[in-house]
Amino acid sequence: MTEDKQWSLRISRSRRRDVSLRGGWECASLVRRVWRIALLLTMVVSVTTLAQAQQGGPPFTEPPRLCPKDNPNNPQNRVLDVTLETKLVDYTRADGTKKMKVRAYHIVDSSGWQYCDGQQRPIPNPLIPGPTFELRKGTSGKMDGDKFKMTLVNKLPVDGVGHECNPIRDFSRSVNVQPHEECNADKFPLVPMTMPACFHGDNITNFHFHGFHVSPQPHQDFVLLNLYPEGTPHVTPDDYHAVGSYQYELDPLSYSQPEGTHWYHPHKHGSTALQVLNGMAGVFLLTGPFDDWLNSQYTGSLEDKVLVVQQIFHETNFFSRIPPDSGSQFVKDCSSGSSTCTCKVTITFPFGSPTG
Repeated sequence: MTEDKQWSLRISRSRRRDVSLRGGWECASLVRRVWRIALLLTMVVSVTTLAQAQQGGPPFTEPPRLCPKDNPNNPQNRVLDVTLETKLVDYTRADGTKKMKVRAYHIVDSSGWQYCDGQQRPIPNPLIPGPTFELRKGTSGKMDGDKFKMTLVNKLPVDGVGHECNPIRDFSRSVNVQPHEECNADKFPLVPMTMPACFHGDNITNFHFHGFHVSPQPHQDFVLLNLYPEGTPHVTPDDYHAVGSYQYELDPLSYSQPEGTHWYHPHKHGSTALQVLNGMAGVFLLTGPFDDWLNSQYTGSLEDKVLVVQQIFHETNFFSRIPPDSGSQFVKDCSSGSSTCTCKVTITFPFGSPTG
C-alpha cells in the first residue's frame, strides 16, 4: 500500500432520468448513446490513469467487497451482519521511507457476510481504506430492502475520557531562548482553544452512513455517539456514551434511497479529521432498479470496480503536539551576537515542500 493512495475503479453512475411518451423513442435512444459514450470515456480515462499510476507504485487493489449471505428461507429480506474493529496499527509507505502509527478498520470473519464474488480468501487486515459493503434497496411500496447490522468495536488505546482539548503547540514561528536553555517543544506557545471547538478525543469514535436516507436516532446514523475504547474507566453508558462496542442496525433500505456509490467514516466531533486522515473510511455500493436498467442496455452484465482515493497521514495538517514529521528537528541559533538565541523547527513535509 502507498501512504497517499489506495485505489480501485468504479464506473460512474447517476440517477435514472424518466423519458416521457412524447418523443420517447428518440429520447431513449439519445440517453443510451450518451451512456455508451460516457461509459467508454470513463473506461478509457480509468485504464490510462491506472497504467500511468502503476509505473510508480504497486498494483491497484480494490478493497474487499462484502455482501449479505443469501437466505433460502427468506430471499427478499437479506441482512449484511458484520463486526468492524478499530485498532492502532503500524503503517509504512510502499517505498519504506515513512513509518507511522495510524487508526484502521479490521473486519472480523463471521457467518453474517460473504465476499460478493462468492469466493473464499483470507481477510487482508488491516483495511486502509475499509471494506466495501454492497446492499440493494427495496422495491416501491414494500420494505424488502437489505438490512445492515454492525457491531463496531473500539480497540484503540485508552487515552482518557476526551473532555479536554489536545495540547497543541505552534511550531510555525521562531521563539527566543537563553543561551543556556535547550531548544525543545516546551519552548513553543500553546495554541489557545476552548472545548468543544478543538481537537479532542483522538481514540473515541463512531460511524456515519454518508448519503443514506435512514434515521439519525441511536443504533442507526447516530453521529452524537461517543464510543470509548475497551477498558475506559469512569464512563457511564447511556444513549450518547458507550464503552468497547456499539450495535448498529439500520432499517431495511427503502425505495426512496438513491442508488449509487456512497461512503462511511467516523463522525466523532473533535476527532473526525484525524481518524479519516488515518484511513478510517470506506464505500457503500447501493444498488436497485437503475442498475437493472443499465445492465439491460448491454449484452451480458457490466463489471464495476471501486476506486477509493485516500491520503494517509498520522497527524492533522494544522498544528501538532510534536513536530509534524520524524525528519523535522529543533534548531538553536546563537549567531546573532545578542543576549538571546532563536529556536525554530525545520519541517520536513510528508509529501514534499508545498512551494514546489
